[in-house]
Amino acid sequence: MAVQLTDRRRGQRGFSLVEALIAAGLMLIIVLGILPLFTNAIRSNATGRDYMEVNNLARSRAEELFQQPFNNLAVGTTNEFFSHASQTWKAGSKTSVPSGEIADYFRTTVLRQYNIKDLSAPLPAGAAIESVHLKEIEVTIETANTSGGPLGPSKRTTVRLWKSL
Repeated sequence: MAVQLTDRRRGQRGFSLVEALIAAGLMLIIVLGILPLFTNAIRSNATGRDYMEVNNLARSRAEELFQQPFNNLAVGTTNEFFSHASQTWKAGSKTSVPSGEIADYFRTTVLRQYNIKDLSAPLPAGAAIESVHLKEIEVTIETANTSGGPLGPSKRTTVRLWKSL
């Protein structure tokens, strides 16, 4: 009788191969169900980072121009791209990036001036300074990946500020 008790205890000490394979199969099904959640989270984080970067670049440029004296804000449109190599803004647009350069972002800055009596039509660049009461600062930033890709289409934002005399 003592021999039978020891045989039973020895058989209850571990898992059989079949039990281990069933447990591994269940774990595989659970992991495969959770995996898409992680990939979506990674994609959402990267997209959110892109939107945050674009918004911060536009806001900082608009605030930089807003700090300028009222009469120093030259009216017109400026197109620039952010050079990946030199990490600086250079003159150029989407269609005029020099060969050999890689653009990370494109920036368009538009400065308009208005008379308080007619806000529907901007004043030309040579208008008398006495007639200018408001200046509009509009900065648009767009990521360079216009074709889309794994993170989706390009991100774009516009920041508009008004400055009065």
